[in-house]
Amino acid sequence: MKQKAFSNEWAHLYKEKINSNNEFKNLAVSWSDSLILETNEEKEKVGVLLVLKNGECTLAKIADQNDYDSTTYVINAKIDVWRNLLEGKVDPVMAIMQKKLILVKGSLTNLLKYVNAAKELLKTAKQIETYF
Repeated sequence: MKQKAFSNEWAHLYKEKINSNNEFKNLAVSWSDSLILETNEEKEKVGVLLVLKNGECTLAKIADQNDYDSTTYVINAKIDVWRNLLEGKVDPVMAIMQKKLILVKGSLTNLLKYVNAAKELLKTAKQIETYF
């Protein structure tokens, strides 16, 4: 069943998919951070919080202000960019270089330590039947 991108249902399914991904577990075994994947939808920001701990996603939900205050990373893109990323039409590294995918909060240097795990997160999100 298709889920609306950046909805609570989508976030919960994303958590399940992450936790069943052995490749992510192996790549993220030392990664414990939180990140918000954010888009501007209908003139307001909508973000999905992912709390990652040693290769598992312990929480996935729509982010609230407290989450924004305490999260390590916030990554923003327009909904069309997210759609193209999830459909495999845009490479995430190219999207960052073209400033279509923007690290709003957090250190790019620190995030690059986990670039392969982050790519696996994107690969996992592609498994969700999503509509925009």
